[in-house]
Amino acid sequence: MMKQEIIVTDLTRFSDDKVCLAGINSDTMELMRPTTYKSQAYCVENKILPGTKITACFTPKPDRTAPHLEDCLWNSISVTGKATSEEFKNLLDKSLASSIEAGFNVPISGKLIPAYNPPGLSIITIKAKIQLHPGYDDDFSKLKVSITDRAGCNMQYLPLADLGFFRFAQQRHSREELYKLQDFINRQADIYLRLGLGRRWAHRQDGRDGYWLQVNGIYTFPEFLREIRSYE
Repeated sequence: MMKQEIIVTDLTRFSDDKVCLAGINSDTMELMRPTTYKSQAYCVENKILPGTKITACFTPKPDRTAPHLEDCLWNSISVTGKATSEEFKNLLDKSLASSIEAGFNVPISGKLIPAYNPPGLSIITIKAKIQLHPGYDDDFSKLKVSITDRAGCNMQYLPLADLGFFRFAQQRHSREELYKLQDFINRQADIYLRLGLGRRWAHRQDGRDGYWLQVNGIYTFPEFLREIRSYE
């Protein structure tokens, strides 16, 4: 397969120090999510952040199933540059859905999309109002976020898997500092969310089975916090 260049749009953490990366080919608007996951150390060493341009050979994963049809394998990986703020915003605008329901193209009635009705994609871009909930369960490494999309759909306490926000929260250990982050976000003209679906999971207590929503990334314009989008 020929090499393609993607711009990283999603950089999310797992609990075992692995990072899930996804990016969009700006020419075809195809989303790639390599399932050969890298470590946080690898991302730091190679300065991989949202907006990083990566060239690689991407091959669709043979056993991929809806909604995770973006799953692929990759090799011959190289970091080739960094998108400007304007390039990154234009990419988000090109992928933008008018609402959560329009993006996934299935009925949305809560934080779970049932297993019997999977959508044809697992990550979308929306604009939304947000409210951060720092120090969830008194653990500052846990951040939750409530969102309201442009159609008025409101979801409370979604997991925030964004690696940059997690690292920021770990360093601050203070609700006051995290409230300052909320104030900064509120002052921005445009707030974009990358909203993703986790792997299929059934709730142990009530048996709800399907794909649970999480916030993969929060991107603000015209300004962003460099402490969140850098490794310095």
